[in-house]
Amino acid sequence: KPSNGKVLHNDEDIELIKSKSWLKSIGYVQQGVYIIDGTIKENILFGDDKPDFERLDSVCKDVNIFEFINQLDEKYETKIGELGSLISGGQKQRIGIARALYNNCQILVLDESTNSLDEKTEKEILNSLKTLNNIGLTLIIIAHNNRVLSFCNKIIKLDKGKCDVLSHEEYFNNE
Repeated sequence: KPSNGKVLHNDEDIELIKSKSWLKSIGYVQQGVYIIDGTIKENILFGDDKPDFERLDSVCKDVNIFEFINQLDEKYETKIGELGSLISGGQKQRIGIARALYNNCQILVLDESTNSLDEKTEKEILNSLKTLNNIGLTLIIIAHNNRVLSFCNKIIKLDKGKCDVLSHEEYFNNE
């Protein structure tokens, strides 16, 4: 609950929305993505009993993991081990981002979620997310990395209890 004011979803106070359906509009990818001891497909679909395989392919392409998956003998049915022990940290992050995108979120919160990626893959994923942003996906990126922040329209800088909202230009001209 906010200490003052209201949090609105589609002009409706979320405290008054009984179904909590607004939660499905938000995707969250943290730095350490949770991976179950299952297949790639199970980790992206996360319990979807009516999977959309076209959508699955599409989001995997968006996060630059589609080619990796298709090089594997078992493709989406490949077991990735407990906590993703059989794949790299970057592949785990991409699976986490694919999971959020697969669920058709309208707002995607990335909490240091590209830290495990090499610079090239990070740039490819951010370019894909920027494209999705241009067609309506709202991105909230929490990062210390200026490469990641360079993709942002507005930057909220928190420093010693002070909060500044800056345009891309203001932030990078003052750095």
